[in-house]
Amino acid sequence: MGLFEKEIYLFGNNWGRGGEVIYQALRFKAPENVTKEVFPKGYLSTSQEVVGNYIGDYVVVAAEDKKTGSSLYESDTWKNIPAVKKGHVIKVNANAFYFNDPLTLEYELNTLEKGILKAAK
Repeated sequence: MGLFEKEIYLFGNNWGRGGEVIYQALRFKAPENVTKEVFPKGYLSTSQEVVGNYIGDYVVVAAEDKKTGSSLYESDTWKNIPAVKKGHVIKVNANAFYFNDPLTLEYELNTLEKGILKAAK
């Protein structure tokens, strides 16, 4: 999930932002809404009110900076998402997760592996 100043984007399994690592390399299963609405196009712009409909057991959040997303993080909608309640939120550097070249994919894999293991404890 990408957080920008005024928008929330969800990314698919072949659009960079860790999707290749999450869905292809690690073989995490995407929620049905993501498979149907995000994968075909590669990405989806969504709103704070419905973002929870697209989040599975874990959520990877890439924000432009620390301030971006603060209104989402403070909302009841966000706080009531099961993955958030369980602490299964992995925050990553948006700039580092932008591309899908071999070096970036290796960095994403290492970052996500550490984040998932930490969140699963």
